[in-house]
Amino acid sequence: MALTIGELVGYIDLDASGAEQGVARTEAAMSGLQRDADGRLRDLRGRFVAEGAAMGAALGGGGGGGRAGPRRSEKTRGW
Repeated sequence: MALTIGELVGYIDLDASGAEQGVARTEAAMSGLQRDADGRLRDLRGRFVAEGAAMGAALGGGGGGGRAGPRRSEKTRGW
């Protein structure tokens, strides 16, 4: 013997607008992060190149383009 007490009815609404907004916000945030990281890396590279050039000039005495080792004229003089 079976007894029916009630019925359960449910409706499912598939609205993806909230998910689409979340994806759009995430894409915007990631794009901003990428721009920021790219800018910082470019700045660091510029600083590294500038400091390397300054150090090379200082080590090379300002002449010879800051390259290491004696100049060719110094080698021929026996220094």
